Amino acid sequence: MTDLFGLSAMNRNPQFAPLALLGYRLQQRHFFAPWREQLHLQQKSVFSTPYDKLLTCLISLMSGCYAVCQIDPRIRLDTA
Repeated sequence: MTDLFGLSAMNRNPQFAPLALLGYRLQQRHFFAPWREQLHLQQKSVFSTPYDKLLTCLISLMSGCYAVCQIDPRIRLDTA
């Protein structure tokens, strides 16, 4: 049997890993299903739906953003 987890030197701190795990678990339990079902906005959606935009704003607040303009520098893919 091989090990599934190991330690390695990292250049960056994955500080939002608990937030990612929380989001994954909430999506598994369909926690945000009422929002998805009741949110119907007449809005053009090219890349993301209004529901996706609402979740992005919620995640940005949970990660410490004070304004919408801070979303792009704060929320991005983790290199880990």
